[in-house]
Amino acid sequence: MGHETPALPARDAETTEPEARAERFAHASDLGPVAAVLAARRDEVLDGWLAAAAVQPFHLGHVQRAVTDHMPRLYDALTALLRRTAPRSVAPEAPLEDPAVLTAAQGHARMRLEQGLTATDVLTEFRLLRQEIGRMLRAHLADAAPATDVVGAELLVHDALDGAVFVALATLAQRDAERQRLYEAAEAARRSRRSRPRSAIWRGCRWARSAWPAGWRR
Repeated sequence: MGHETPALPARDAETTEPEARAERFAHASDLGPVAAVLAARRDEVLDGWLAAAAVQPFHLGHVQRAVTDHMPRLYDALTALLRRTAPRSVAPEAPLEDPAVLTAAQGHARMRLEQGLTATDVLTEFRLLRQEIGRMLRAHLADAAPATDVVGAELLVHDALDGAVFVALATLAQRDAERQRLYEAAEAARRSRRSRPRSAIWRGCRWARSAWPAGWRR
């Protein structure tokens, strides 16, 4: 029996939620072939990503800084997610609802921002990973793999990487908000220090004057 194209899910209210759209559109897809390629070609994908990331302008002069544990963890978590939901009978999961995917994305974003990279730099790194995954699938995925299954798996992969980008931007916004809070607290403390000595000196002068003999006061 030939492969039957799964029917698209009904366009109901649930599909308007970004977090739910990819998993619903990937329903009844066999994610196994894509998951198998990503698992078998793991080192090639990550080596290709690292080579591309290391020559980006934001890593020049700091090549060792390009090395990270979080990107391999993100890749492994994504591959595990695909393998876990590979059978058609298993409903796909929203990538960012997977704790391992979310933790790895957050960890990578925080580390890069602490290293002084900008949001654009972090987004470029995720973009490079997407390109390496696409390159590997194009080179090693069997031509016989049904297009609907391949597209279903790619929907989840792209959704995971888009989610990682969202996490990076949210992490940057959180960091900037914390910096602003600390700046405002420091400014308030500085203004308080500037006003406190004058008040103390004025109070000291008033006390000393009150202690003078009556004939010395004017």
